[in-house]
Amino acid sequence: SLSELYLNDCCKLVSLPELPPSVKEVSAFNCISLETDITQDLVLQHMLQSRIPYIHQQYLYNPAYFDDGYFIFPLGDHVTDLCRFRTAESSITIPSLPKSQLRGYVSVIILSKGPVSDHQFSCSIHRDDILIGSDRRRFIGCENLISDHVLFWYHNASKFCGTGEVYDPFSNMTFIFADINGNKDTIKGCGVFPVYGTESGFKLVSSSSNEIFDNESEPRAKEVGVESCNNENEENCEQLFRTKRRRTACDNLPAITSSV
Repeated sequence: SLSELYLNDCCKLVSLPELPPSVKEVSAFNCISLETDITQDLVLQHMLQSRIPYIHQQYLYNPAYFDDGYFIFPLGDHVTDLCRFRTAESSITIPSLPKSQLRGYVSVIILSKGPVSDHQFSCSIHRDDILIGSDRRRFIGCENLISDHVLFWYHNASKFCGTGEVYDPFSNMTFIFADINGNKDTIKGCGVFPVYGTESGFKLVSSSSNEIFDNESEPRAKEVGVESCNNENEENCEQLFRTKRRRTACDNLPAITSSV
């Protein structure tokens, strides 16, 4: 029944065990000895195997269901190489993706070391310059980060506004991250994993490798089409990742305060 795990300031913590399926929130502020590459893989596997299936199951029974889970811990050297849609900015635009079987996105943001002035971060999600969703995460337990940290959370695509077309692609999907006051300076990078549903479970799409990472030990061959970013179209990808001013539609769209 464990749902929240707080390990803040455990400087001698080296690794996490496999998380129980019930865990929706892990806070490991300033655990500077934590093996971060292994931890990132463990968190992603846990989200795919336990949290994301649970979120979608609960939503089927109660469309108003809210989930506020997140996973935060020191970054280490880099965000996992499995995350191909990433940038050193506070916003990112990803290329067109097929809508069919797209269930949501795992967002990754990098928080700069230093004082934590606000413990709440927001994500606004745009499609072709139109606001279609928003999300927030609030955490407590730390006033100062002694190193860069990484924050993972999940966005359920069924909560997005204006995405009723079943097979149309999602084009120019932009994720803009900031703290609750709109300050983007505390964010030094972000990334997005598109999450697809398949017969064998939920899977993450990697762009440049054209592979899907799932709960198996090795990435599998691509099962869902996705435009890739490689050396041949690097210039086009740079344009896709460029931040633009966004106009807002869906004026009556309510603020979503959880991942569903």
